[in-house]
Amino acid sequence: NNYASKCIKEANAITDTKKISEKKELLREAIYYLEKSACLGNPWAANKMGTYYVEGFSVDEEVLVEKNVERAYRLFEYACVMVHAENYFWPLINICNYFWLNKESEKYLIVPKERIIKELKEALICIDDNSQIEKIKDLLIRTID
Repeated sequence: NNYASKCIKEANAITDTKKISEKKELLREAIYYLEKSACLGNPWAANKMGTYYVEGFSVDEEVLVEKNVERAYRLFEYACVMVHAENYFWPLINICNYFWLNKESEKYLIVPKERIIKELKEALICIDDNSQIEKIKDLLIRTID
């Protein structure tokens, strides 16, 4: 993950259009290692790859990750299982936003509201990151309404 993060940072720092092939190569390498790490059970990598799969990911009109909402869902779901040991709840936030609480998703309320509320409340007890706390609180309000 550290190497993938480094590749992403380096790629994002490239603004010169003459170096676009270098940017793409760095991003391809990052995606390769993120996918591998996600498959090995890392929740951060699974969450990051899930965000790429939700919309697809392109650079300069070249698709690096095809849109695949089913794959995104599975990655978020997988990451949600893994996060409890690490107090990292972005996958839970993402699966709620993109699927469980998104009225436009085919997976809208596929999980009963009671379970979503329980998951969010349990996460809120464990979280110490303010940005995650705010997102979880917002989701709880949306779920209860």
